[in-house]
Amino acid sequence: MLALGDKSHRALHLRGQVLLLLGRIQEATEAFDRASRRVKTPQVKIASQLMSFAARIRLGKLSAARSNWDEIRNTASQIGREQWYQTAVATFLDVAKEGQLQFALDLIRSSELDEITLPLERALEIVVSGNTETVARLSPELQPVVKDIVARLSGRSNAEPKSPVPVKRHGRRSVARSPSSRGVGSKVSQPDR
Repeated sequence: MLALGDKSHRALHLRGQVLLLLGRIQEATEAFDRASRRVKTPQVKIASQLMSFAARIRLGKLSAARSNWDEIRNTASQIGREQWYQTAVATFLDVAKEGQLQFALDLIRSSELDEITLPLERALEIVVSGNTETVARLSPELQPVVKDIVARLSGRSNAEPKSPVPVKRHGRRSVARSPSSRGVGSKVSQPDR
């Protein structure tokens, strides 16, 4: 178990992850905040900032999450452009999957990543407004991508389920983990649809 007084970044980040698994989201947020203040490497700092951001989204503290996002954007200026694009788009999708569609749309609009986020922005606009006729006005190249994103965000496709999936282990207590927290290649059986 981690000692409360341990101030290293790695220990604080790990503490935050454990607290998240235990459902102690507020405490996890505080651990991630402290971890991000203790590290200088931009990539590592962003990892802790993103965890804190995600925890605040779960708590419904969108104003605080917005402040986190501004800090993340400042740190992002120190990492490669391509890495930042990937991080930003993945973050927008995660926010939308948490059900915060308008907040995700607001983040995209303020991100200044116009071309890269255009399909996701259009899809979110459609889901938020409920106006699916907008798809027909998009360019032929964008239409299939936007349709797929809309379907995933609306729950009409084989998108990952939002609810935790129980992981059964012999001799251990079952731990519920979200599908996105499983590593690539995890073998957890999914119910037939």
